[in-house]
Amino acid sequence: MPAMKSNGRQTICISSLPVLEVELLGARNAALVCVHCRTWQMARGGLVQVHAVDGNKVTRGNTDRCAGSGQHLTFDVAAAEHITARAAEVRARRRAVAKAPAHAVTPALRRVTAVRTLTYPPAAPAVHQIAARRAGT
Repeated sequence: MPAMKSNGRQTICISSLPVLEVELLGARNAALVCVHCRTWQMARGGLVQVHAVDGNKVTRGNTDRCAGSGQHLTFDVAAAEHITARAAEVRARRRAVAKAPAHAVTPALRRVTAVRTLTYPPAAPAVHQIAARRAGT
């Protein structure tokens, strides 16, 4: 498989992104909110994976790539430091929601990103069903 190409834009530092929009998964891997289409995407090897504008995967029929595909990332935050900052941000967000009256809780206080639904393949037929089909033909 050929290496993925960069989108040619300036490298983004992980520390410059909002803490709640990044989940560090390893040395150069992360799940993060794409800065262009605002959907959760995977970053592997310091590059945001190729994805369509609507957040789905790019296929042969759907070649409308998001401008954030292939974005270079610099991992300039240690995992332990990121976890600490993330926990503090979550606590602050929860305190703000708890203090606010029910009618004042706006989407800005909650984590707002698009939810990506997964499609699962149909269940495989049971062995006796496969045998019955073969015997019937």
